[in-house]
Amino acid sequence: MSEETVASSNGRTFFSKFLVIFLVFIMIISAFVFLYMRYTQRSIARDLASDVIIEINNGIIEKTTHFLMPAVIVAETGRLLSASNALDLSDQFQLEHYSETVLKPYPQFAAFYYGDKHGNFVMTQRVEHGFYTKIIKAKAGQTIFKDKNRSGRIIARSSVEKVDYDPRERPWYIGAKDKGERFWTDIYIFFTGKQPGITASYPVYDSNSHFLGSFGVDIQLSEVSNFLNVNRIGKEGIVFIVNDKNKLIAFPKGKSDFGKSSGEVVHLVSLNSSRIKKAMSKYRGKESGTFLFEDKGISYIGAVSHFPDSFDKEWRIVLIAPLSYFVDITSNPLIEYLGLLILLILGYTFAKWATALVEKPFSRALVLVKQFRVKDYKGRVKKTHILEADELIDNLNAFAESLDSNS
Repeated sequence: MSEETVASSNGRTFFSKFLVIFLVFIMIISAFVFLYMRYTQRSIARDLASDVIIEINNGIIEKTTHFLMPAVIVAETGRLLSASNALDLSDQFQLEHYSETVLKPYPQFAAFYYGDKHGNFVMTQRVEHGFYTKIIKAKAGQTIFKDKNRSGRIIARSSVEKVDYDPRERPWYIGAKDKGERFWTDIYIFFTGKQPGITASYPVYDSNSHFLGSFGVDIQLSEVSNFLNVNRIGKEGIVFIVNDKNKLIAFPKGKSDFGKSSGEVVHLVSLNSSRIKKAMSKYRGKESGTFLFEDKGISYIGAVSHFPDSFDKEWRIVLIAPLSYFVDITSNPLIEYLGLLILLILGYTFAKWATALVEKPFSRALVLVKQFRVKDYKGRVKKTHILEADELIDNLNAFAESLDSNS
């Protein structure tokens, strides 16, 4: 027999199976640990982002409320001034100058006006060069128009012997009269500016509690959107306000999600934005104000918060932002899963190599023992540089030499 005999085996030995199974088991456990850690990371990210996003929403609601509430306060102030006889509601010239005074400190106001139960109307509207005033004398059937600069000086004046506007038919007038207190209209297209907006109005009564008319303050939705633009949530985040009919109150300009503003009232269903549609669909039926969703391979967190009851309108603010804005989870999950697969393949390959490395000397030793059974003591096993295996080989080779010398 030669000094080295190589064994061939039909089928894998128990040791080979055990080593492979053990190493593969370790790799599977590692995979589960990896997936669990990733899930935990997303869970922690959501918890952290939820706290932050709710605070952001509440802050924006508070700022928006403060931005809009002066309209109600100004409308109510007009009522208080008339009740104290500081403002004569029958004096349209006085109402004209008062409306200019009201508009100047509030750039978010588009117009301020008063309409009475007889159809008389005084309105001052903010325009680019200053102010535009419209005065309706219902009994005389006359409408007067005035263009003024920012200081209030008349630039142009005209009048027509007809009336094309009746304040008593407008939603701001009817709402304040019916409610008997401050009133916010739904979104509608302004008669004069032809732009969508909302109006805060307040009714006026005489000393005998007889209704006299209503003050109104217009705020264009574009102004609310301009205000909302300063509250951006990163480059990819969006925040917008919708009412209970899912009509847009305000939205950031320049975002493709909202298309181009056309001066019309916009409904959410008309938007061609997959992430807004997915967000609103995910939110339906959810008790929590925050939720996670995926769109085009990006993980987003969304939050929907309601305006307080004191605001008198059922508005909601919706915030959508990439989860990575709040917690750094920017790694691509596909790359991570591919890395995990490569790790499993390398682990299995290592198991096969280790099995072959360890199994080979033991197979040779087994062949040597089998030779002893047929009284062949000439074979020897070559060392492997594996300490445990070489110790067994040394003893077997020494035993073979002893038997060979005695035979």
